[in-house]
Amino acid sequence: MKIAIIGAGNIGGYLATQLSKVGHGVTICFTRNEEKLKERASKIGNGVQGSSVREAVKKSELVILSTRWEDIDAALLQAKDLSDKIVIDATNQYGATGLIDIGTSVAVFNQARMPGVKLVRTFNMFFATYLSEVGRGQHRPVAMFFASEDKYAKEVATQIIADIGFEPVYLGGLDVAKFIEMPNGMLVGKIYRPKQAQAIAKAVQQGDLALASQLAKNVSE
Repeated sequence: MKIAIIGAGNIGGYLATQLSKVGHGVTICFTRNEEKLKERASKIGNGVQGSSVREAVKKSELVILSTRWEDIDAALLQAKDLSDKIVIDATNQYGATGLIDIGTSVAVFNQARMPGVKLVRTFNMFFATYLSEVGRGQHRPVAMFFASEDKYAKEVATQIIADIGFEPVYLGGLDVAKFIEMPNGMLVGKIYRPKQAQAIAKAVQQGDLALASQLAKNVSE
């Protein structure tokens, strides 16, 4: 799959490394220094390329948004048109002074400023170091929750999450993405085995949030 990763910091750089290793065509983009971006792509290897945001998005089948919060608007402006693209949102609402109050979940907020995209919320729950360890085979099996409204986007996310070494667990639509968002989502900062995560997801999908919360407390590690 052709993947554009907007933002090649810790998370974006790790995803570029892991996804290119398993055969995806990855392009990293969004930088103030094009030479450094190309150097980063060359260092990652595995055919990873560096380009402008517009070029990367245009040729992609999947976009992963992994910029700093304050850079999202600029990145989207450079992307120009994301309509009908599958976008995995790996951002968190933190700035230089800490948590930014956006009045709703990141998933809902970013869906509104990316109209027409098939949004998936995931990759935001773990630090790059832990992602890398799981990618190398440590800690497994580990569940990774994701949220989305679109059927095909869910299929793609399922495969991409598996490709970086996690067990994908569908939590529900974007209205429940708040449970996997920092700082107070009930599933943030906890490690779940697949069966444990599936039980939580089932409770969420059935609307039994009291049970979901209890399961989340009981099985976290």
